[in-house]
Amino acid sequence: MTRHAVCLRCDWEGETRAHACPNCGVRLYRRVTANRAAPWSSRLRERLSRPTEPVTIDTPIVARAPRSPRGTRPESSSEGRSGRRGAGVALVALAVLLAGISVWFVQRHTPAPGPPHTGEVGSIIYEARSTDGQTRLYRWDLFANTVSRGPVVHDLIGLFDASGAHPGWVGETSGSATGGVDIGVFKFTGPDDQALPLGHGDVAAWAPQGTDALVGTARPASNGCASLYLLAIHLSPLRQDPTGGERVCASLESVQLSQRVTYLSLRGPKGSRVAFVSVGRLRTLLNHYRMDGLSPANDMVVTPDMPSDTPSDTPSSSTPGSGAQTIGVPDRNAALFFRGPAGQSPTPYMSAGSPFVLDRVLAWDPGGTEALVLGFAGGRSGFFRLVAAPPTGPMQPAIYVGPAARDAEALYTGVGTRIVFSGGQFSRVFDGSSAPLAMPPGAPVPAGPMVWLSA
Repeated sequence: MTRHAVCLRCDWEGETRAHACPNCGVRLYRRVTANRAAPWSSRLRERLSRPTEPVTIDTPIVARAPRSPRGTRPESSSEGRSGRRGAGVALVALAVLLAGISVWFVQRHTPAPGPPHTGEVGSIIYEARSTDGQTRLYRWDLFANTVSRGPVVHDLIGLFDASGAHPGWVGETSGSATGGVDIGVFKFTGPDDQALPLGHGDVAAWAPQGTDALVGTARPASNGCASLYLLAIHLSPLRQDPTGGERVCASLESVQLSQRVTYLSLRGPKGSRVAFVSVGRLRTLLNHYRMDGLSPANDMVVTPDMPSDTPSDTPSSSTPGSGAQTIGVPDRNAALFFRGPAGQSPTPYMSAGSPFVLDRVLAWDPGGTEALVLGFAGGRSGFFRLVAAPPTGPMQPAIYVGPAARDAEALYTGVGTRIVFSGGQFSRVFDGSSAPLAMPPGAPVPAGPMVWLSA
């Protein structure tokens, strides 16, 4: 079929079937006849330019099932829906089962919540009678607010913090079956722990934080005098340093131990005196006074010596004390012997204008600036705070804290919080107020000495 062609090189034009110019051999160009139908792009633009009209659907729209693979029989729509429903139910059931297992596992491995902690970090070690009738030590962890059982004790007199020798150690002083006192140290305070024996004597003392201990013995000699023997014990490493043999015509009332000095209270025919040991010899420090307590700063609570045949104008032990059980009140007025520059002579304690009469010292605060004691003043007996700061006048204040029963004890925490025990209950003591400190339910009630042990 011939078609009209044109050569763009030599301008040849004519009808031919050839694809090349018969003159120059260059490719020929032919005119293309347009299709009557408009191109698809033109038709699309024309349709898009028309205004849209609302479409009304008269028949429901049914989703077409997916095409099954070749060689398999297509399932009906009802079978597909039931299969999908079954798979969904199985997944929900599996999720519920896994959630139930998770809840059970968490509850099984989560400890039961205990009582809220008290805010204090440390423990109170105290004596109490257990359900089996034995007397034991117990540890009340105030932060966790839990009480655990400790070792069996006998004839316990006092407990002491010995953590300066080793963290967790507790010193003890107890009555001896042969008379006098024994001292030892508990290293673990577990139920089966036994105190490591340290020494025996007539009297005993512990240094602050228990780095050292001491026992003293006055062995009778001729003419009513005695030979004084002292056994100093260093706990870590364990070492003993005996001294003594010095002749004294007096009885040994008590001994107190600081970090470097040993103090003794002696009573002889001429009255009491306070002495200290220097280079193996006794040196008198204070005449006509007896020593009742020694602070960590070496300041003393003392009471003047009063012969037994001297009449007393102090109240008797039957004086009521704000509704509480009364405590014994000795016939001695307490005083502070301050060892600083102002300590020329003991300064008497006064409370509300009345002399303070001391029963016993319970505890010293860690800084040695005050002590919690039992005593009587101004018609009130119970707990008092004795200030041990440098005297600024002719008297030192004895501040009334509250009534006390016969089982009264007290201690200071490592940060100086005052805690007292009386009538089976603990309380925190603040300046001018107090707040109860509840023990965990079912905990044995203290019935003897106690001591604070820092964490």
